[in-house]
Amino acid sequence: MKYDLKEINLTGFNPLIDILLDSNNISDDEKKQLFQSELYLSTSKADCVINAVERIKKAKENNELVFVGGDYDADGICATTIMKDTLDKLGIRCGYYIPDRFKEGYGLNKNTVQLAFEKGYSLIITVDNGVKAFEALECAKNLGIDVIITDHHLIEEKLDFTCVHPDYMESKFKSMCGAGVALQISRNLIGEYDFHTALACIATIGDVMPILNENRNIIKHGLKILNKHIYKVFDLLIDKKDINVMDISYSIVPKLNALGRLSDKFNPNDIIRYYFLEKDIKKVILMSDLINRVNKLRKDLSNKMSDLALSLIDDDNIIILENKDFHEGIVGLVAGKISNMYNKPSIILNNHNGILKGSARSIEGFNLHEYLKNNYTNYLSFGGHSQAVGLSIKEEDFEYFKDLIKENYKNVNNLEIKKTVYKINIESLSLNNVKELFLLEPFGQGIKFPLIYVEDLKNIKYSLVKNIYPKYVLNEHLEAICFEKTIDNKVEKPNMIIGNITLNNFKGKESVSINIKDIE
Repeated sequence: MKYDLKEINLTGFNPLIDILLDSNNISDDEKKQLFQSELYLSTSKADCVINAVERIKKAKENNELVFVGGDYDADGICATTIMKDTLDKLGIRCGYYIPDRFKEGYGLNKNTVQLAFEKGYSLIITVDNGVKAFEALECAKNLGIDVIITDHHLIEEKLDFTCVHPDYMESKFKSMCGAGVALQISRNLIGEYDFHTALACIATIGDVMPILNENRNIIKHGLKILNKHIYKVFDLLIDKKDINVMDISYSIVPKLNALGRLSDKFNPNDIIRYYFLEKDIKKVILMSDLINRVNKLRKDLSNKMSDLALSLIDDDNIIILENKDFHEGIVGLVAGKISNMYNKPSIILNNHNGILKGSARSIEGFNLHEYLKNNYTNYLSFGGHSQAVGLSIKEEDFEYFKDLIKENYKNVNNLEIKKTVYKINIESLSLNNVKELFLLEPFGQGIKFPLIYVEDLKNIKYSLVKNIYPKYVLNEHLEAICFEKTIDNKVEKPNMIIGNITLNNFKGKESVSINIKDIE
């Protein structure tokens, strides 16, 4: 059994809400946030924010050229758009640049600083990066360029520059993403602007930030704005009337991320200039078509790579794969998919010119970053957090790396890291209970609804959708369907179904569904 089956004492009010509170260890303060019907956006007045705002105002007074250094993921793209648009609205002469993922890597670099200096920029503002750009920051200092760092990543060393960071802001702004930090500067300079709030909402979800405190406010307000369908650029990313967190996670964010993942096919700088900030709707529509084509390519590459990875997997408890046909920009997606399918940490590496570069994804309850850092030291590059790691090593070191990591993980496996799933009876999965649960949205990092399991399954009806996907009708308002490739689709009478709860609305008829993750 790879699950920790948990049963809790239920209050009788709504067992699903009881499970939500128990599984997230919700504090009294967090409960207030969860049950509060109306939330109001706040504006940080922390010293770091005000110092940055005053320096930007000074740049306007002095007619300075201001450069925005961005990042190529969804958060970085949204943060760059917010900052560039804010400066434009203030009438400040400005430019921006998002680096090429493959040729330049992450963050502000020395060459970009040098080029900015040669073009006459006297102030650089980083967004969603900067706290680790030590070489670039030293170059800027030597050239006499002022720098405002706006970032949310871990600060490892003291910085001699203005740094706008959640660690230096009021407590309710902790755990903000890069676009959330940029939003605070925007709100101080130009006031509340719905377009920027919507961008920060998408970025907060895309960067998997805790949905608590000001992040919760941003997401709730952002969803309201997106569902008014005022800003057509968002409608072109998703063809849906009622947009929720899952829609943003699975339909909008992947399209923005695809542009950076495939920077050999598309320049992510163009989405800011010709899409988010473009006034000509015809050009916006053309760019949306390109974005969708790039995302289709990303999906095709991801599926192809996933199939290749699945064919290479052995029975070890940690998955480590390398191949020259793995695309560097897709390795993280494949690692995440493989890790979820097998409930094992996964490392997927692209092999190019003797360098293995890739991503690792962990499983619930295991700090993969700490494990890899403690068990191997000869990385060419290494970074990330507990659940996601980026790394590179020399090709000749691969076999030693793989054997060492796998051998040492045998000791970790003895801890029997398991996913926690909560018992619920079928009667409790009523339409009313599920609708009450979803009134507490948004759910996400920090407030997740866990996997549930149902057993004692009787009088269920089994069928195959499209002759592939097993579907079980449990009662009039409840069904369960499975899209997982690793699950046997011929099991007609499972003893237990494990999965996620979803609320469906098809042609005005509401129903409850379990998205099956496993069958036992």
